Amino acid sequence: MTGIEKVLAKEAGSAAAVAARLTDETRACSRQLVEYWAKRGYVTGKWAPLVNRAYNIPLHELNPEIYPKEVA
Repeated sequence: MTGIEKVLAKEAGSAAAVAARLTDETRACSRQLVEYWAKRGYVTGKWAPLVNRAYNIPLHELNPEIYPKEVA
């Protein structure tokens, strides 16, 4: 399961609910943007830290290309 799939699962599959949770007075997130992430299988680099804070999904799961998993 990808990071964005985990995010959507936390909101019962609702892209609109994810968008609403990520929207505030300084930024707007649309349902269409969340659906775009789901189609692509990752969250864009600009949004990944915000999604991480809102849903506690590791950055490397949201976008492994920009945020590779650290090897211990």
